[in-house]
Amino acid sequence: METQPKDYYIKEDRHSQLGLQVLHAGEQVCSPGHYFGYSARAHYLIHYIISGSGEYHVRDRVYHLKVGDGFLIQPNVNTFYKASDTDPWTYRWVGFNGAAARTLLEQAGLTGGNLVFHYEKDDFFKDCLAHLIECCKNFLTSGAASAGYLLLLLGQLQGQMQLAESETRAGKRDYFSVAAHYIQQNYMKNIKVTDIADCLSLDRSQVYRIFEEAVHISPKQYLTNYRMDCAGILICTTDLTFNEVAAMVGFEYPSHFFRLFKEHFGLTPSAYRDSAGG
Repeated sequence: METQPKDYYIKEDRHSQLGLQVLHAGEQVCSPGHYFGYSARAHYLIHYIISGSGEYHVRDRVYHLKVGDGFLIQPNVNTFYKASDTDPWTYRWVGFNGAAARTLLEQAGLTGGNLVFHYEKDDFFKDCLAHLIECCKNFLTSGAASAGYLLLLLGQLQGQMQLAESETRAGKRDYFSVAAHYIQQNYMKNIKVTDIADCLSLDRSQVYRIFEEAVHISPKQYLTNYRMDCAGILICTTDLTFNEVAAMVGFEYPSHFFRLFKEHFGLTPSAYRDSAGG
């Protein structure tokens, strides 16, 4: 059953020195298909879904959202949002502006290109918005108090984003470690970048990005460099023929090995062995 929106506006004289000013906060239990818009606001709004589901339309995009999701409405941007016909949402919101608003939102990962977020590990968001509603209802509450709760909310989003980025970087390092180990164990075979990709269960473009970020060269170049370094050791420490060395480091055609060896060391295999006193 739908309830009327409970939207509480803060008094104009309760300004904060934190670069944020909370304007209003509220909550609504929506009926099936209830919608708002298309319309534009003059300030920022964050909605957070505490039950149910619905959709958010902005700039020709449609986001299908559910409990734990939230969305940002930017100033002067036409938006439309609608509760599900079968599982209508209940959401809480906070409206705000201020000199620091845009910067703080960007630091929390909310920009024109990323207007939605998800938070469900605990009740922090739901509770923080409840506190903001109480701040707006209570005439005696200072502007600093309401802005402080908003800062806590944005700070939680920023921390979640930083954790996700850290886990992504760690995951990429793990991928590189697995790939490097695979090369060390298989360089003597006629392996290619596709074999490395298969080992990681990734496509070639993903493997390329992992190597570029980790060592700033392509996986093919990394494999070639590793083979050349191994070949150099074999040439300096054994009496193997150059064709045998080429085969031992994974080259099917000696001519290909000779060309890459000279590119890598600036010397032919024969001159390299001579320079080492072999």
